[in-house]
Amino acid sequence: MSGVLVDTSFWYGFFDRTDDRHPRAVELARAETLQPQVTQPCLAELVTILSQRIHPQLASKVWRGMREGRYGTVVAVTLEDEVNGRALLDAHPDRRLSYADVTA
Repeated sequence: MSGVLVDTSFWYGFFDRTDDRHPRAVELARAETLQPQVTQPCLAELVTILSQRIHPQLASKVWRGMREGRYGTVVAVTLEDEVNGRALLDAHPDRRLSYADVTA
């Protein structure tokens, strides 16, 4: 099984049944050959979005489930990731990139 780093939009699609990406996200998340991973910043972003758009209880359940490894693996952001992320921000000043975007 190999780990695949996925971003907030994947996870949102997975947890929001009304999202257009939901069926594909569920299919990919349940594939036996993949182990979905999420960075800490993406998890924070996801929990915030779920709390605001769907329900705070779902956000809490997802946060706990991620931390317990039920949905995937939470990956720490390293200093190298932050340096590379800063370089991405500097290289694309016209794009609206979040910290979660550039460190994933």
